[in-house]
Amino acid sequence: MKNTSDAKFKSLRKTATKRPLPPTRLEPASSEERADARFKTIRRRMLAAAPALAESGAIRATWRTYRGRRLGPYFRVVYCYRGRQKWIYVGRSAELAGRLRQLLALFQAPAAERRQLRRLCVAARRALRTQKAAWQAELARHGLLAKGFELRARVARSLTAR
Repeated sequence: MKNTSDAKFKSLRKTATKRPLPPTRLEPASSEERADARFKTIRRRMLAAAPALAESGAIRATWRTYRGRRLGPYFRVVYCYRGRQKWIYVGRSAELAGRLRQLLALFQAPAAERRQLRRLCVAARRALRTQKAAWQAELARHGLLAKGFELRARVARSLTAR
């Protein structure tokens, strides 16, 4: 009896040798091409983590000490995901880190606008409260009373009327 796994293995080996090999580069890639490819790779990973990066993302520079020498900066994209700190290694390129900071700013712009709007609403309510208190003091001097934004005449009640 012939072993069927050997037959499958032979057919797989035959098809594996028929596959075309990937094209090889004759000249090495320029540093600009490598940096652009690295940017695309990191951008793809950042897009996958976009919701977490929008809330708590940053580009962080770190340094290392090796045999008493300080090495770096080494850049990372750091963020929190489900209560754990995650990071994407960027490398030593400050120019690449700058491009990624711009991309991160695009992710974080809507959340920053929401926070700014919330701050403005709080400031507007505070200003309205102080203005309304000043307005009520002015009305009291003229014998008027404000209920909400409606004016009423203040009625003086005497103790003997009861």
